[in-house]
Amino acid sequence: IVKCGCGYVPLDGDYPESRLRFMLEDCQIDTILCSSGTIGAGAWIPEGIHRIDIRERYERFDMAPYASSPSDTAYVIYTSGSTGMPKGVVVSHQNVIRLVQQTNYVDFSDARILQTGALSFDAATFEIWGSLLNGGALCLIDSDLLADPGKLAELVEQNRLNTMFLTSQLFNNLVDLDMRWMKGMKNILTGGQAISERHVNKLLQYHQDLTLIHCYGPTENTTFSLTYKVEHQQVNIPIGQSISNSTAYIMNGTTLCGIGMTGELCLGGDGVAKGYLNREELTRQKFIDNPYVPGERIYRTGDLARWLPDGNIEFLGRMDEQVKIRGHRIEPGEIESVLRNQPGIIDAAVVTRRDPAGEMILCAYIVNSGPVIANAIDLKQQLRQVLPEYMIPSYLMALDRLPVTRNGKLDRRALPEPSEWGHRVITAPRNPVEDMLASVFKEVLGLEEVSIDDSFFDLGGHSLKAARVVNLIESSTGIRLPLRTLFESSTVAAIGELLSEQGERSFEPIPVAAIKRDYPMSSAQKRLYVIHQMDDLGTVYNMPGVLKLEGKLDPARIQATFQELVRRHESLRTSFHMIEGELLQRIEEHAE
Repeated sequence: IVKCGCGYVPLDGDYPESRLRFMLEDCQIDTILCSSGTIGAGAWIPEGIHRIDIRERYERFDMAPYASSPSDTAYVIYTSGSTGMPKGVVVSHQNVIRLVQQTNYVDFSDARILQTGALSFDAATFEIWGSLLNGGALCLIDSDLLADPGKLAELVEQNRLNTMFLTSQLFNNLVDLDMRWMKGMKNILTGGQAISERHVNKLLQYHQDLTLIHCYGPTENTTFSLTYKVEHQQVNIPIGQSISNSTAYIMNGTTLCGIGMTGELCLGGDGVAKGYLNREELTRQKFIDNPYVPGERIYRTGDLARWLPDGNIEFLGRMDEQVKIRGHRIEPGEIESVLRNQPGIIDAAVVTRRDPAGEMILCAYIVNSGPVIANAIDLKQQLRQVLPEYMIPSYLMALDRLPVTRNGKLDRRALPEPSEWGHRVITAPRNPVEDMLASVFKEVLGLEEVSIDDSFFDLGGHSLKAARVVNLIESSTGIRLPLRTLFESSTVAAIGELLSEQGERSFEPIPVAAIKRDYPMSSAQKRLYVIHQMDDLGTVYNMPGVLKLEGKLDPARIQATFQELVRRHESLRTSFHMIEGELLQRIEEHAE
């Protein structure tokens, strides 16, 4: 796409059709690249949009290369908007080059990057172009692997991967789950939300050679703006300093703030995007002329920050109500707008809370005019027709009215602790499998009771928590369910049926043989033994290899090394014999 002089718009097939349709119309897209059975197959795509199936037509699709200029559009990526519809950020080729070439925050010279996020997530810009524009390698994986440390370790080792980006919450989950696969990593970048010092120090204590980089940056400044190399046993980890060809200002109005003074963080340099697509007024508000460098623009982040004495910047929070949940930037106003458009809802407020595990979640409070919507679960199903899963509130609570201050503004402090409304029938577990699954749901979601008919996602679950459920199920049953199973069968009852079916189909484990000196030969061993007795084939079955050693050799240490190999591997202490007419293999306890 880029070589043809075009810009691309990443579309996530998990988004609701109405959201995707808006993006198509907003961008005036005329061509969709897809593979069979994915987003391009949607019947809702307007007539006149050309669809190219990559698997069928890739070899025949040909366009002449086009020399793009630095200011040409490379891509448009959508973020949450306060009006109820997402807004498209227009990013240029210059913006992308500034992110991944001649940088000061990570070495791309031998980068082999693992892609962990969706293409519609702006960290994909770092992953894709950081590898491909620097002669590196990019490894695409199924999201299920991020919940399976064993397979992830194999993937990292087989593909010699050394660099990856993880959202803060995914980073925390993987550190808690199993850190052994990270041993092969050279660079891990993390960001998107406040970083957890406990998880950072836990990893750096385990993997002391790792370079761990805390990243900060809005989509409007092309993924990363500030970075900080984290040292072991740090507290109050800052967001760092500007990356190459970028600048940062902390301003109070048009006045620069001194060290320790709180102000709005504004970003300049070659990463500043072109603006918002078809949103000229909003572009003028957020992308302003740089008062200190004529002819340049800066982006107003809306984030509060301050300079530290060592030249790093500390993040202090938001000026507005925008939040980040699991790395996704969300305007609560967009969710409120969608809620108010639902039949029977007069008013709505969306805020953030922390769940029992300390994770940031969305909570919605509504004023309901009548029995149009009976309960929170029904309303969540309606929201999923319009909003992506990461924007669905974990809790929906109905109130008689929203509390307000003396000035008539929403009194967020007076909002009650969230709980679901509506009648829920609690159906208790019917067997040990369902009892185990209900316990897993309660542990992961921090709930006191769970019905076997409750959807995991209606109870506040999401993809990262689903990964934890999969691992807990495997720990209890030994059965590894694909992560997508939880999206297709999300209740205790449905998962219980799947586990019962898999248990019935499972093979009996291979019994462990008793330890003894002699064992019968296998069929393959017998065949080679007989052939050898009939005709000594010499070295035909040998597998030679040469290992060139440089430097002065220590014979004693080499001898000790081979002795340890022989001690460790039984096959090197095995001999073959005919004893009383039976072919046996004998494993010696010691061998010289």
